[in-house]
Amino acid sequence: MATCESQSTHLFGSSYYANRAKLRVKIKSLAAEATIIRKEEKKYDGQSPERATLRLHRIVDVREESRAAQLAYAYLRCKPYKSIEQKAGRPIPVKRLESLIRKYGSHTAIEGFAKWLE
Repeated sequence: MATCESQSTHLFGSSYYANRAKLRVKIKSLAAEATIIRKEEKKYDGQSPERATLRLHRIVDVREESRAAQLAYAYLRCKPYKSIEQKAGRPIPVKRLESLIRKYGSHTAIEGFAKWLE
């Protein structure tokens, strides 16, 4: 099983760092998307359905995806989960995290995931 101490380019290959860069771009894109949505919300009256829909998308969809991406990035960088979220009020999106780790990590990156969550 690959652990954080044994991770290196010979284990993951050169695409490992490129994939981490793609994940960083995803995180930045989600932050920009939230900012854009917030600006769009301000164009509508206080209780309009358009504003409520935009706000709901930002608060639920974009925020959850951003959280999952940031947790996946922390995992791939071998940061302990407890150092990232000390008091999480919501359950961890495990399935989405696994999906992101498989997509942006190596084929063996998921092996220590369950232990990381403890």
